[in-house]
Amino acid sequence: MFKLVDNYDKGRSLILENILFKLQNNNLLIDLLDYNLSGSLLGNVHGLLGLIEIQGSTYLITINQSVKITEGIYKIVKVNFYCLNSPNYDLIDSPELDFDYHPCLDIKKLVEFGNFYYSNSLDITNNALNSTSPPKNEFVWNKFLIENLINWKSNLETHQRTIIDQHNPFITVIQGAISVYPLPNHASLQVISRLSSKRAGTRFFSRGIDDDGQVANFVETETIFKDKNVTFTYNQIRGSVPLFWEQQGLQAFGQRTQITRPFQASKPAFEKHFYNLLQSYDAIHVLNLLGQKDHEVTLSDAYNAHLESLETDNLPITYSNLDFHSILRMSGHQSVIKQLDNHLYNGQGHGPTWSLIDNNTNQVIIRQHVVFRINCLDCLDRTNFVQDIFSKSRLKDFLQSTNSPYAQSESFWQAHRHLWAENGDALSKLYAGTGALNSSFTRTGKRTLAGLFSDATKSVTRAYVSNVTDKSKQSSIDMFLGNLPSQKPVEIYDPVLDIVRSDLNDRVTEYSSSRKISIHAGTYNVAGQIPTEDILPWLFPEGSEEPDIIVVGFQELVQLTPQQIMSTDTFPRQIWERFILETLKSRQDKTDEYIILRSEQVVGLALIVLIKQGLSKSIRSVEGAQKKTGLKGMSGNKGAAAIRLQYEDSTFCFIASHMAAGHSNIEERNNDYFTISNGLQFLKGKVPEDHDNIIWVGDFNYRIDLPYETATSLAYNDNYEELLSNDQLPRAMSRGIFKGYEEAPILFRPTYRYNFNSDVYDTSEKRRIPAYTDRILYKSKSNLYATRYATVDLRGSDHRPVYATFRTDIRKIDHMKRDQLAKEIQANILKTGPNETIEEKLMKLGITRRQQAEDNLPSPSNEKSNWWTDEEGNDFDFISDVFPKANEIEIPKVRRPPPPPPIKQKEKQNEVEHEDEDLINLSQEPLGSAETPPELEDAKSDVESKSNEQEKPIEPTDKPKKPRPPVPKATKPLSLKGQPVYPDSNDLE
Repeated sequence: MFKLVDNYDKGRSLILENILFKLQNNNLLIDLLDYNLSGSLLGNVHGLLGLIEIQGSTYLITINQSVKITEGIYKIVKVNFYCLNSPNYDLIDSPELDFDYHPCLDIKKLVEFGNFYYSNSLDITNNALNSTSPPKNEFVWNKFLIENLINWKSNLETHQRTIIDQHNPFITVIQGAISVYPLPNHASLQVISRLSSKRAGTRFFSRGIDDDGQVANFVETETIFKDKNVTFTYNQIRGSVPLFWEQQGLQAFGQRTQITRPFQASKPAFEKHFYNLLQSYDAIHVLNLLGQKDHEVTLSDAYNAHLESLETDNLPITYSNLDFHSILRMSGHQSVIKQLDNHLYNGQGHGPTWSLIDNNTNQVIIRQHVVFRINCLDCLDRTNFVQDIFSKSRLKDFLQSTNSPYAQSESFWQAHRHLWAENGDALSKLYAGTGALNSSFTRTGKRTLAGLFSDATKSVTRAYVSNVTDKSKQSSIDMFLGNLPSQKPVEIYDPVLDIVRSDLNDRVTEYSSSRKISIHAGTYNVAGQIPTEDILPWLFPEGSEEPDIIVVGFQELVQLTPQQIMSTDTFPRQIWERFILETLKSRQDKTDEYIILRSEQVVGLALIVLIKQGLSKSIRSVEGAQKKTGLKGMSGNKGAAAIRLQYEDSTFCFIASHMAAGHSNIEERNNDYFTISNGLQFLKGKVPEDHDNIIWVGDFNYRIDLPYETATSLAYNDNYEELLSNDQLPRAMSRGIFKGYEEAPILFRPTYRYNFNSDVYDTSEKRRIPAYTDRILYKSKSNLYATRYATVDLRGSDHRPVYATFRTDIRKIDHMKRDQLAKEIQANILKTGPNETIEEKLMKLGITRRQQAEDNLPSPSNEKSNWWTDEEGNDFDFISDVFPKANEIEIPKVRRPPPPPPIKQKEKQNEVEHEDEDLINLSQEPLGSAETPPELEDAKSDVESKSNEQEKPIEPTDKPKKPRPPVPKATKPLSLKGQPVYPDSNDLE
């Protein structure tokens, strides 16, 4: 037990034994005390789960009550949350505090009712065979909360680490199920299941695999029989089918299963999953229990196709299939058990089928050779039934081989059934919200009427849970694991680590290499039309190289009717995907095939990323994000879709957007930019700005502020200079919209609005002014540059498609070299002279950043001046001065005040405003014209049809430090430090 003390000297600080936690200047300071500070005793705790920041406040999560399961292993019963900002925000069990809502309340419930276990003396993240190995990260559930504390401890001096290790207050926990049946003479029978934290969640929100090879509901289950001299162990694993697939909850016509990535795009993650398994187990036998139902057979067939592809790699992986439900319906449970005996015999091979450990020496006598990987659809009911049978078979063989009396003991096998029933119920409650089906048979060995009624009740309850409560539970799980888009770990002030990171960035070439890649990006508003034209000139312009990555954004895949904008129809996107793949396959002189890596869709907006087939093993961490902006964010008729990926060790973010329409709706479009750039969030707090390279395509809808006749005439005469000088987008960029983004020089006609199947601009009654609505912008922290920017003469829509080609470097890091260099840098920093402490050494290095923010604060206000205004009385952003290195995402956190005390949430009515029609009222134009000019009656019939395929390669050069908004004023771009740029509009007005 540890004492937790509340010390309130110049702000709140919490002391856990002799470890001080305190917030100062927005930094979390942790110090090891060699003296006692006075304060009120908050209580005795069993350990610290970690730190978490929620709604601007930082909390310590402590274990306040636990129950002993077996020697050295405890189950968490109660946790408390102590706020470092103010004691008013503590979430503790006290009759005086009756919060209907608190930001930590859902996590508290998750931990207290979520089967979490810990041990101060044993490593329960590993099975018995690997008890001396380092903790297995995939089974650690509080890594996000505790990792920075562990890193802080590792940077302490040796004697300080020794002091902390004596108490061991930093606890790692697992989730799963641990059941123990004690036997005479200190013997015991145990079933231990460890649930992976890597793709954790509830069943309809967590399916299939991710790009790192982690699968949903992955569980390692260990049957342990401890006798006086030896320990018997038998390991089995379960996990979701390792493909990219998903399944909706309650559906009118069954639970349709959808595979979301084709074979070649799924193969790298599939192979990675089994390679990872072979790092832990000698050999794998896959037993697939999926049946021949419509929603299972598609997934089962795809699974078997991938497993067949593994056979060519000569890996120790075998597989078999058993239609569990079909046999059960025809012949009952006993017939299933007979079939399982055959699968067990054929699958376990000729090596040892269990493991033995010498209790006296802790040496492994026999090691299990083949581990069964068993799956059904949810990996719950059928899987648990089969694992119980296999466990009994292997344990019975061992007991009979040693002439143990337990081999014939009915009470022993009744205990075994009970442990497996408890195991199945516990895992099922975590994933599906109810106990396992078939658990009555597992518990009693009989099928009874009461068991049938129980299973029916559980099925109804699961349907309710999956559609009502699972979403909020998934959010709690993601928050606890640090997977929510807005989350980042609580950073601990560590000057040594800051120096190490800075030095590593300066010496990146010492542990990494780089090479060039090419990217093709395109955007096309198809106006609800299906593909009928050859799009190869758009995807592969003449003279271009085969790009490594192809990024295409579509707008208006469907007609944006009131019925369509409230839901997403994926069928049009799938038509375009097939058309793209067929087009790429049909090209001549091809050297590479392309596969679709991922697609994202928001109503009529879609983003599709394709890669060369051979690059699939080099690309990982693929994620998608969406943001609706129509009707105040409720409708998807406008919005954005984004896909991020990591190519080797370089990160990319691709965005496709469709912004507010209407000639005069400039502010709405500007607001859409901020909503999208701030609202697109990926896992673990990643936002677009966190990536090395960003390419943003779309129908931005910025218009040209000229009368119809003038703009049309300029467009037909290819006078891009005058058109672009009146373009709304560069003006918006000069005011901070798309800050830091660049656009290649535009040397083509406006892309909107044409008559369908014509090269004539709009001659309808509305006569929309020609505009460059379709754009491609980019932003880079490295050396991403454009080599071509053009449009293509496809006439199936009222827009013309636009494309841009890019080149950049991708970096590959040798992580072993990097880690070694980091250790050398840290050792050099911490190297002290005789009788010199680390603190004294750091002072010599000039590390005084702890006081930096406080020293830079402005002077207090007085009668003559205010700290928030300059000499002329204008407001200025002092936060940027105080924190000069903070980026746009971090600064709002500095400004944000502490949250109010938890109160009941009140529902607020959302006001819905309809978007303005896409009409033009020239009397309200920013040009200030007093009279609307007469519009052309007919389009100029004598204008020669000129190809829009006009482009000018852009030579790769160094970028200027401060990119200017591209406002063309001359046909030939000027040059600044070798980079093509256009002069500011003010220079020529």
